[in-house]
Amino acid sequence: MDELSDIVNSLERAELNSKLASRVAEVITAIQRRKTYPVGATFLVNFKDDKHVMDTGFDIYNYDGYRNRNLLSIYDKSIVSHLTTPLEENGMQTNNSVVDLDGVVLVLGDGQIHGTGYYFLADVRAALHAVNPNPPRVLYQGFGFNKAHGARHISGIATSYHVKDSLVFVLSQDEDKIRVFYEGKILYSPEKNEINYQPKPKQKSEPALQGGTLRPAYTTT
Repeated sequence: MDELSDIVNSLERAELNSKLASRVAEVITAIQRRKTYPVGATFLVNFKDDKHVMDTGFDIYNYDGYRNRNLLSIYDKSIVSHLTTPLEENGMQTNNSVVDLDGVVLVLGDGQIHGTGYYFLADVRAALHAVNPNPPRVLYQGFGFNKAHGARHISGIATSYHVKDSLVFVLSQDEDKIRVFYEGKILYSPEKNEINYQPKPKQKSEPALQGGTLRPAYTTT
């Protein structure tokens, strides 16, 4: 089974799969398969407001042609090519692409691309203590990672806690591995022992009345 199927299956088990979530999974696995050079990428799905992100200004020239368009309607090889093509600055080609800048691609709940080149501003410590009241001294272990990770992963998993109902997809440039975060937990990782998100049990509905409808009580005088 390929990684895209693994990610989609993880989303389905958590009852978080949607057309948009599956599409972002397609995009990030397609970016991973581009072997021209190692790349990293971060997508925040169900972005709502600017409270937990900061615009770096890269979006002004990095994402023209795609900003404010809908990911559900434009996904094809061209978007992956655009995200991973070296950028130009002052007429000179740089060594960085859109996804190399540690900036986040923000995707609204309806699939519209709000922008890229954003940084997360989430309170990491608050998120950590919310999901792990007695965390170890080592930060990455507190979130469930097997090894140390940089800002892309730590801020991404913290943001998934602060931005309610959001999914954060991260492709590591160093490891070439994809992880998905939800509610401050690891929903998907190729390292299975890292996965610490547990779907909430379904609430039992009230049992249906047996034998028809209730009759009103009558009193006699």
